[in-house]
Amino acid sequence: MSHLIGKLAPFFKATAVVRQEFKDVSLDQGHFILLFFYPMDFTSVCASEIVAVSEHLEDFEKRDCKVFAVSCDSHFTHLAWTKKLVEENGLVDVNLPLLADKSGKIARDYGVYNDEQGVSSRAFFLIDKQQIVRDLSINDRPVGRSVEELLCLIDTLRSENRNGVDETESEKRGLKRPLVSEDKDSAPVKASKTSEAATIS
Repeated sequence: MSHLIGKLAPFFKATAVVRQEFKDVSLDQGHFILLFFYPMDFTSVCASEIVAVSEHLEDFEKRDCKVFAVSCDSHFTHLAWTKKLVEENGLVDVNLPLLADKSGKIARDYGVYNDEQGVSSRAFFLIDKQQIVRDLSINDRPVGRSVEELLCLIDTLRSENRNGVDETESEKRGLKRPLVSEDKDSAPVKASKTSEAATIS
């Protein structure tokens, strides 16, 4: 999985459930992307994670970042689970796209498929506007992720410029991860000119 850092994100195309409707989703152009994998629907940790991200989706959108969740369930299972989440959590709707990866192809392409269990690991990929994978993480199945930390990572990525990273709100909160070399003799990291991100059609 770590071999993807600094490289083009693998292309994907899948059916997703968005606000209880089926939509075609593919890696295309336009925005920062937070692509996160979770093992399966109808589990407590996954439910908490999906609800937390869904409730903060506006915060991601303000940062010009689209969020896509992926598991190796079918889109029909996603739909049934979405309805259950809305009923049990008092949500108006689950407003982030849940991608169906029944064959496990997307999880395999991103190096997070667990062959023994037949599900993906819990992982996330932060992809920039040039479709370059800039950050990734993988967690044990019972361990969820902090939405605040994900927002901080996006803030840090967006603050990148030719001279390094300006102090951002995320750094003030303690996250200092320059995305360019601290060696004065080194040139800043340059991304590919290929400009792609994810869109829903």
